[in-house]
Amino acid sequence: MKKMILAAVITCGFFTGIAATQKDRPGKGTTDSRRNSFFKVTLVGADIFPNPVSGNRLQILLQSAKAQKINISIFDGSGNKVLTDDRDAVAGVMNYPLNIGKLGIGTYTMIISAGADQVKKQFIKN
Repeated sequence: MKKMILAAVITCGFFTGIAATQKDRPGKGTTDSRRNSFFKVTLVGADIFPNPVSGNRLQILLQSAKAQKINISIFDGSGNKVLTDDRDAVAGVMNYPLNIGKLGIGTYTMIISAGADQVKKQFIKN
């Protein structure tokens, strides 16, 4: 049962992450140029759970095309950066716990960056 749920999270989250990355990269020219830009993406996708968060820990499920440094930044509803964390990602799928105990109740935006690639996610802390 756990494997099925994890597979669903991976599938849904990574397709969402790819779409967000591609949206931030406006395609120019033909379909071939857009297809080629897809293969240059190093941060394939990300998902966060649980959402909403009622405790102090948020899980980040991340897929990276290569080993690289990633930056996780969290912004409050006013756009203020309230938390930042740098991690070393390996090629493949990783699960990172993130302590958000210092954050108050509210809606937050998380930006996960690796080089020029970014994935944005929103979450609610209860």
